[in-house]
Amino acid sequence: MLLNKLDVRKTILGFSVMLMILLTHSCSFNRVYGLKKEEFLNKVANKDYNFILEVDYLKNSIKEINRLGKGASYYMSFVYKNNNMLLFSNKLLYQEIQNRDSYYGPKAANQLLKQLLAERDYVKAEAHAIDFLDTYKGDFPWITKQLIEALYWQKKDSQVIPYIENLDRSNYTDYANYELDMLKTVSSARLGIPTWENEYRSLFLNQPLSPLLKRAYSFIDVYPKYGEGFSRNEKDYFKALALASGGENTEAQEIIRNLLYTEDWIFSTEQSIRNVSKIIKDSRYISSNLSAFKYAVGVSPEESYHNGLVSYASLFFNIESYSNVINLLETEIQYIKMGKTKDDAIWLYLLSLSHIGRDRVVSNLNFYVDKLSGENYASDIIDHIITALVQNKEWESMLEIQPIVEKYGDLSDKSRVSWIISRMYFYNYIDSENKNKSIIDELDKIVTSDSYTYYSYIANALLKRESNLILEDPLEPVELNSNDKWIGGFLDFGLEDEALNFSKQVKDLNYSVSIKVATLLTNEGKHLETLRFMASAGVPLNKESFPLYYPLPYKNKIVEIAQLYNFPPTLFSGLIRTESGFDMDVVSSAGAVGLSQLMPETAVEQANDIGMGIPDLNDPDINILLGGTYIDWLVDRFYTYPISLMAYNAGPGNVWSWQRLWGDLPDELFIEAAPFKETRNYVPKIIKAAIYYGHEEYDVQPYEIIKQIYSDIE
Repeated sequence: MLLNKLDVRKTILGFSVMLMILLTHSCSFNRVYGLKKEEFLNKVANKDYNFILEVDYLKNSIKEINRLGKGASYYMSFVYKNNNMLLFSNKLLYQEIQNRDSYYGPKAANQLLKQLLAERDYVKAEAHAIDFLDTYKGDFPWITKQLIEALYWQKKDSQVIPYIENLDRSNYTDYANYELDMLKTVSSARLGIPTWENEYRSLFLNQPLSPLLKRAYSFIDVYPKYGEGFSRNEKDYFKALALASGGENTEAQEIIRNLLYTEDWIFSTEQSIRNVSKIIKDSRYISSNLSAFKYAVGVSPEESYHNGLVSYASLFFNIESYSNVINLLETEIQYIKMGKTKDDAIWLYLLSLSHIGRDRVVSNLNFYVDKLSGENYASDIIDHIITALVQNKEWESMLEIQPIVEKYGDLSDKSRVSWIISRMYFYNYIDSENKNKSIIDELDKIVTSDSYTYYSYIANALLKRESNLILEDPLEPVELNSNDKWIGGFLDFGLEDEALNFSKQVKDLNYSVSIKVATLLTNEGKHLETLRFMASAGVPLNKESFPLYYPLPYKNKIVEIAQLYNFPPTLFSGLIRTESGFDMDVVSSAGAVGLSQLMPETAVEQANDIGMGIPDLNDPDINILLGGTYIDWLVDRFYTYPISLMAYNAGPGNVWSWQRLWGDLPDELFIEAAPFKETRNYVPKIIKAAIYYGHEEYDVQPYEIIKQIYSDIE
């Protein structure tokens, strides 16, 4: 009896111990590095990474990350990478691969190989790539390419070549295929395969200028023995393209110029001709290269002649020698085969006519426009011709061109012509039996077909309609697909930069995910990135997306400075959005800084005028103040807002020179005459933004805004 009681107690004790173990295990299973899952994810999402740095990884296995769920090791690898813990990042990626998840496995493998190659750990990269391809059994083009790179850098050339030869090249981008060609060529050279020299020549004759050509040239530059089979002139040509690929065009064109007189093979391919032409244009030594280029065209193979001729004409176009362009192409266009070369020829010919043969431009446009095969050529030609007609006040020709624009132009072209014609009627540049009806008819053409461009906004304002300003409700939620969940996962782990980068690989990203990415970017003050992302993702403008498309983080300061200088805050808001997207850290390629995108020397001048010391353009308040000061300075000299804004963009010197040519045009047509497309688009962008800011932020109606900017418009 006593024994039975002891047995029962032992059994109960055993169950208790087991229960305690299970409870402990259950509690630990819900924790990662001692934190509850929710607490862990909260810290990561808020970029509170201190706890990761403090973990004792000898006691806590990195496998605990798997407790967070599917894909967690993949996402956390980026967190570790961003904290310079690459060893753990790589381990997490390998862990995700070992989880054998068919969705995250390939993505983890791709990222792991990318990191190993960047670390130059080619042995591990090869091993992991082979292991992955063996484990997952399938066609993974980018994994195979990374395996090839790992083999290449280890000089395992006998394996590189068969891998490349057996690839389905349609799975790769043009640039990736160029790189594969280069890897195969160098591997062939190292193996002593006789055909490698022809393959090497082909790289330089058939690839566009890029860092790959610079990399290819370094092979014979660093290892001269491989260059012994090439002539001196060939090596000079390779060097010139390598220099140009690195931006050293002046030295490159000097080398090329001498070669054009002696080496007819240089113009044996269309790409080589384009490369040489680009080098000369980018060097700006066009005139000194014309004779050599002409000689090379004259001795080029028959199949390359037209490519060379059109490129030769483009050199004259770049130095505004339009009569030479017309003389070179007028009789030859008809003999050029359909394709890019013919498109380029038509483009050069018609644009040259628009400068010096305006009496023939409309008839020739009508004849040639349907012979264009490439996208955007027609619209680009039409845009230039419209500008030339306004510059030269060819009002009757503008009427003649309208049917052609209606047939071949894009939406902006059509609205632009209707807008210009409406102003032609308004200013009595052309006669009409019923002037007001003619104006309204042209404006109606715009608003009935166009709800997006500047012209639609200004037409609606003049007609006192607001139909295209009504913001719709947000889109209804739809089920997320695997790509949406992939990008959403980055957001859950606080990785908005990665979400932004990888979202560029996803077509038709879900609206709700796009809004989340954009919101996180905006919250970090990355407004310009937000604008670019939303435009590329095709996010519609609605009540939810409006503050992301039209941020206004410094509204009070903008209003203060606008009132100080007595100009509309809507206009100033539109200018800052157009200049910087309200991103205070932006620095342009020209060196313009901050919200108002001021050049440092301009800012110093404006600061001196108001008694300020050396300004800190990274301070948003100072930047806004000096932006307002500069606008005020421009208005004092150019008198009207549209012309002052043009000067803000193109520089006062350019605008003064344009005024000498077309200064008698009213402001709204003077904008259309600007030779720089960027400037022609600049003022409309500001006005469109000003209308939206007025409607949504300042309670100012569109017509009032138009009247504030164009004081004489009706």
